[in-house]
Amino acid sequence: MDQDNADSVRVLNTRRSVFVLSGSTLSDLCIKDSLHGRIEFFEIWDTACGKTRRILLYLPPDYDRTEQLYPVLYLLHGINGYEKAWQDKGCAVQQVDKLIRQDKIVPMVVVMPDVNPRKLIGQKETIGMMQNLLHYPSWLHRDFERVFPQMDSLLSIHYRISSDRKSRAVAGLSAGAMQACNLANVNENRFQYVGLFSPVVHRKQLPTDQSTTYWIGSGKVDIFHSQSTRFVKKIKDKQISFVYYNSSGGHTWRNWRLYLSEFLQFIFKNTCK
Repeated sequence: MDQDNADSVRVLNTRRSVFVLSGSTLSDLCIKDSLHGRIEFFEIWDTACGKTRRILLYLPPDYDRTEQLYPVLYLLHGINGYEKAWQDKGCAVQQVDKLIRQDKIVPMVVVMPDVNPRKLIGQKETIGMMQNLLHYPSWLHRDFERVFPQMDSLLSIHYRISSDRKSRAVAGLSAGAMQACNLANVNENRFQYVGLFSPVVHRKQLPTDQSTTYWIGSGKVDIFHSQSTRFVKKIKDKQISFVYYNSSGGHTWRNWRLYLSEFLQFIFKNTCK
């Protein structure tokens, strides 16, 4: 890591320097001074796992000058991520801010929690990704599913986020997409939109609520592409509303940034600006 470079991202338990080439598709998203909204950090103590859960929030422009309730998107990281993964690697904050300024999406609050504070997965690099993923569902059920209602309630007290289902969405990438699917299943009537980016989904996670709309994105050479296509077929058979975005590429941040942009422009269309 270059100690003179202020820009870095966390990868597992290490940090790595990053830089963006001028003129690249990311260059205009990585200028932090251009933000019209702002970011804040919030923490809750999780008694069960004995860890503090850190949460990164994006608050839209004019948040402090209005009294309105805002639509909310819960955005979940992948297996080796943390609360800043979507900001550091996915340019999520910059994407949302830019799309709001361009009047392409409604102003919204974006909540990016650390869903893996105990680091129970992603640390056993010797056994490989698939073996790590086998341990993921049981960890998820014990931790984030359980603490989410408490987290949602606390955030609703401290921030003006809507409780109206039509103004609420959850999305995640890879293993985080599995969490998003699980949260929607467990918390019925809490999310109108569910975004699954390169999802790792189990057959037991198939949704049953036909009033929820799913947005699924997968690359043609993604390692979980076959899972995505099976999931799409099954929810189609269940007559559940969905959009399937089949892109080129694989299991990469390039695709997840693309999927986020498309998903942001898909949700909350019936919400007044």
